[in-house]
Amino acid sequence: MRPEHVRLVRKLGLTIERNDHHELGFRQPCPLYQRDRCSAYPHHPFSCQEYRCALLQKYEDGNVTLQDSLTIVRTAKELLAGGTKRFAVEAVSGESLRCEVAQSWDGEQGLGGSGALRRANAELLLRAVALDIHLEKHFRLLKKKTDPAAGRSTSMVGEDAETSTTRPR
Repeated sequence: MRPEHVRLVRKLGLTIERNDHHELGFRQPCPLYQRDRCSAYPHHPFSCQEYRCALLQKYEDGNVTLQDSLTIVRTAKELLAGGTKRFAVEAVSGESLRCEVAQSWDGEQGLGGSGALRRANAELLLRAVALDIHLEKHFRLLKKKTDPAAGRSTSMVGEDAETSTTRPR
């Protein structure tokens, strides 16, 4: 996100954060993205118009087909919603999934509940991890790491990549 967009982004109610590279951004998926569209449109920041997730970049470069891209997006939505039935009837956000996960976890005892509730909480945590892996593989942009010997930035993935939920916009 560009510094000149900070005021509008704050006005839209988004929390601005800095990632590991001190770039401005906000948590992804964007909480304003609801029911398959931007709820702030047409008043969204220009940086949102410029943003291209890794999957969109691959599609625009011809490295993935439209059908494969749509399948990847549908899988992400199903993981977020907790299955195809719930996906079809509910609008579920990343924030609602984070709240569900937080409620399923006891700070002292770990996974909360017993019996069926404990199994449901375990399934929820597994779904959240599966979603995170799916997002990392298909949507998140490569992270940059500076190579001090070469004096340049290089793209990193996997274990050497720094983890951040803030994506620059």
